[in-house]
Amino acid sequence: MTDALHRPPVVSRISDLIGYTPLFELARADNGARLLLKLEMYNPTGSAKIRMARQMVLDAEERGELREGGHIIESTSGNTGLGLAVVAAERGYRFTAVVDHHAAADKLRGMKAMGTELVYVDEDGGEDLHTAAREELAEEMARGKDNTFFTEQHNNPSNAVGYHAVGREIAQALDNRVDVLIGAVGTGGGLCGTGLELKKTVPDLTVVGVEPKGSIAFGPPAHDYYQSGTGTPEGATIGLLVDYDLIDEGVKVGDVEAFATARVVARRTGLLIGGSAGGVVYEALDRLQTLPPDAVMVAFINDGGEKYMDTVFNDDWMDARSLTDPAVEAEIDETLTKLRRP
Repeated sequence: MTDALHRPPVVSRISDLIGYTPLFELARADNGARLLLKLEMYNPTGSAKIRMARQMVLDAEERGELREGGHIIESTSGNTGLGLAVVAAERGYRFTAVVDHHAAADKLRGMKAMGTELVYVDEDGGEDLHTAAREELAEEMARGKDNTFFTEQHNNPSNAVGYHAVGREIAQALDNRVDVLIGAVGTGGGLCGTGLELKKTVPDLTVVGVEPKGSIAFGPPAHDYYQSGTGTPEGATIGLLVDYDLIDEGVKVGDVEAFATARVVARRTGLLIGGSAGGVVYEALDRLQTLPPDAVMVAFINDGGEKYMDTVFNDDWMDARSLTDPAVEAEIDETLTKLRRP
């Protein structure tokens, strides 16, 4: 495995391109406090989750649970599946993704293009999130089968280990000058794996977790939400990787605010970020003006917006689900305009 901090100029596997993603200064307050975005869409597949997908497979190989000609099975809303599809393709494994139609269509198409077998738990084609049903089916499909590995991302310690490099990259890039790490909480691996590693050199780091309104990791009420690849819906079990001792504060952001932020960021900067990343940036912008002088806040941006052209960036889709609010977009636009520096 290539060390992301010392990548060679020529690689022979797509997974060797993982890591060393850039930091982008989105905003700066009058007192010099800065908001930097860790742009994980610059990984292969356009997402951070390929980091932990690779780690889960490598560790399974080391334990002997996955051998030549093996079969990988995972329940996924898309980005983890895309990462596993890459790793399976380059290492010669069969990969089955248990999915639902809540996932962005382009993520499903991408997995299929790389040879993934898609198994749907909702053949009716509805938009509901079926996390619990997906998990149950994936576990059942792998049970008792030789050389078949259910990666079980929500409870697999390798998930968090896969993100340790993010913490090292941030520490190196900023010479350990970072005060706040903020990111979405789905499996918990991304934020907690990064935060755990970063706290080794930045012990006073504040870690803030963001989930959609309707998710239950930070408490009720539970209800449906449209943000993809994040949160813990009603009926699903909160993953073992959500480290409440590490997370200093957990907050919730609604779909309207999250998607409005993604759309405003695209218009104001030319940067396309995903819907859940919009929720993280919304909360980060709100906090930026309360930080001490010259503080540095890093927002973990899990994926880009290219996979959400049919949803977050589609006016008809947004309007049909009552997710468009011009007043909210105008408020975010005003905030970002004020905080952008030449």
